[in-house]
Amino acid sequence: MTPKEFKRLLANNWGKLLVVPVVTAASIYYFAGSKPKEYTSYTTIFTGINTSYKIAGDNNATSKVGTDVIFGNFYGIINSQEMKEDVALNLLAAHLMLEKSDAAVLSEINYKHLQEVVPDPLRKKLIGNSVEETLANVTSYFKSNNKNEIYHLINSDDPVYSLAALSNVSAKQKGSSEIMTLAYSSNDPAVCQNTLELYNRLFISKYKSLTSTQSESVVGYFDTATQNAHQRLQQAEQKLFAFQKAHNIIDYDQQASATSSERTAGSGRYNDLQMQYAGAVSNLRTAEQNLKNRGVSNLQAQEVLRLRNKLSDITGDITNLEMAGNNAARIASLRQQAADVSADIKETIEKYYNNTHSAQGIPIQTMLDEFVRSTVLAEQLKSQLSTLEQQNASAAGEISKLVPLGAEMRRIKREVEIADQDYRAQVEGLKQSKLTNENLELSSSQLKVLDPPIFPTAVDTTLILVIAGFLGSLILMIGGVLAFNLLDQSLTTPTITAKKTGFPIAGVLPALSGKKKTQLLTNKAEDHLVRQVLLEYNKKQVSQTPFLIGVLSAHSGEGKSLVCSTMSDKLNTLGIKTAVLYPDSHAQKVSSFDYASLYSPIHGMAQNITIADLLGNSALDYDLVFIEFPALLEKNYPVSLLKQLNFIIVTIKSGRLWQKADKAVFKNIQAITKSPIEVVLNGVISDYVEDFIGFQQSNTNVDEDNIEVLPAIEEKPRKKIAELNAE
Repeated sequence: MTPKEFKRLLANNWGKLLVVPVVTAASIYYFAGSKPKEYTSYTTIFTGINTSYKIAGDNNATSKVGTDVIFGNFYGIINSQEMKEDVALNLLAAHLMLEKSDAAVLSEINYKHLQEVVPDPLRKKLIGNSVEETLANVTSYFKSNNKNEIYHLINSDDPVYSLAALSNVSAKQKGSSEIMTLAYSSNDPAVCQNTLELYNRLFISKYKSLTSTQSESVVGYFDTATQNAHQRLQQAEQKLFAFQKAHNIIDYDQQASATSSERTAGSGRYNDLQMQYAGAVSNLRTAEQNLKNRGVSNLQAQEVLRLRNKLSDITGDITNLEMAGNNAARIASLRQQAADVSADIKETIEKYYNNTHSAQGIPIQTMLDEFVRSTVLAEQLKSQLSTLEQQNASAAGEISKLVPLGAEMRRIKREVEIADQDYRAQVEGLKQSKLTNENLELSSSQLKVLDPPIFPTAVDTTLILVIAGFLGSLILMIGGVLAFNLLDQSLTTPTITAKKTGFPIAGVLPALSGKKKTQLLTNKAEDHLVRQVLLEYNKKQVSQTPFLIGVLSAHSGEGKSLVCSTMSDKLNTLGIKTAVLYPDSHAQKVSSFDYASLYSPIHGMAQNITIADLLGNSALDYDLVFIEFPALLEKNYPVSLLKQLNFIIVTIKSGRLWQKADKAVFKNIQAITKSPIEVVLNGVISDYVEDFIGFQQSNTNVDEDNIEVLPAIEEKPRKKIAELNAE
């Protein structure tokens, strides 16, 4: 659709386009003017979800999912029934304390409404000495049962105190920030402001209470679990201590290992000492034998024996002290005593030898030294063997005692280890829960009101609504008209008609009206049609007289008579003798026209019928003859005349549909005749007529008040033509 066509469409339907928008705007003005004023207030809360510092954990920004979850919790608290009930009860308690209306708290209308919904006896029963006491009374009365006045008020559709009214409180995140915006609309500006103030206070309080309750329960759990784990650990450690004390165990593993090592080392050392002692005894016997061979035979004398026993005792004490590893002074003293006893033994033996031998005897000093040395060594080794035997026996006894205690010791240690692990885990959980608790407290402490709600003023949106309603309905109507036009399949324009019917357009006739402009346009359209007819007339190849033009239509009332009478009138005026044959059913309508004749369509159906048979001998006197056929889909028509026609005009009423029956009947016509068939579209909108004939009123310089009607289109014939067109 071109802009020109769109403009023309709007101009042709301007009445329809304006009716609905005007009615819509008037309705909006009426209903909006009678509607109570509405006030809206806003408040913003800073949540600190991402920027709040955490004692433990990652201090980076919270993820998108985490942020959505937290804001979801915020919305859940704000929209919860408990929250709405608390706000409603707080509002009611504050308003009950009013002795008269106060515009900053409650408007005059709502104050009177409060007196109606809360009767004076009930009001006196609920009011306390303070707002807090009144709130406690109202809450207690509300929760007492579900049949009292306050319960019904809260659960009604009351515009101030009901849960339904508070459902209008909307909460949303401001963009991707940490700020949450609350909005509320009410018919009372004071109620609007006070409601949002209550929401701010109660929301922050409830959120802190919920988070602290959750964290405190977790901390309490871990605290109790830690105490129980500590008690179990103490019991296990006490059991281990009692076991070690009862069996003289300091470190079982170390003691067992040391005892085993000591026994192993003692056994090896004992074997070595036995070998050394055997060698020492052998050397001592050799020394004794050598002395006997030298004449010292009585080595077993009492004095020598006593000294040897004494030396043996001293040597044993030295060995014990050395193995004990302490008392160095005592060891040094005993060594000196051992040396003295050894010297005494040597002196005794020398004295004995001197008394029994002469000075010329062989010296035995070296033998005596060897004897004394062997004696001392043998006694030392003997003492060490005795001590090692005692130590080995002690180690064997210790091992015998420790071995059966190992399994019990390991079991008790496992109990201690398990208790210790449990205790450590509970301590870590307690630490983390306390840190989380601190984090939650820090996070909830970040909730702050940035913009307190203001006392709103009413904005009259009636004019805006009226304009919006008018424009919206106008756009909808334009769209509807445009859509209807695009979907319309009726024959309204020459272009559509040619496309639907498949026939070229010979001419168009505008819809008749009393306007002088339309009369001038009609004249021009008729002249155009006359020229098209004359073009066809001049195309004839033979000197056939007259030139026969058939005027057909599928239905009656489509303008056949109008075309016939108009064309014959115009052509006769131009000096072209033209006659019209009307069906005899038009007898009453055409009697006043000299160039009009009647014929019987039934008679015209006969074979080999000619125009002379219908018009008489005067047929040859005419140049053109228009033959109007009856409606093809309604009456019988002279089929035999179709073959004689030189040109066929099909009249179609503008605005009707081209149906299958129309296509079929004209397809049959085309099968009978080879004459050209063209369409005259009748009753066309003036704009389409102008487009088709190329009429430009601005270039005509015609004064519409002084239009001269052509002689052939006088008023009387035109009225007659209108009657014919009505068939």
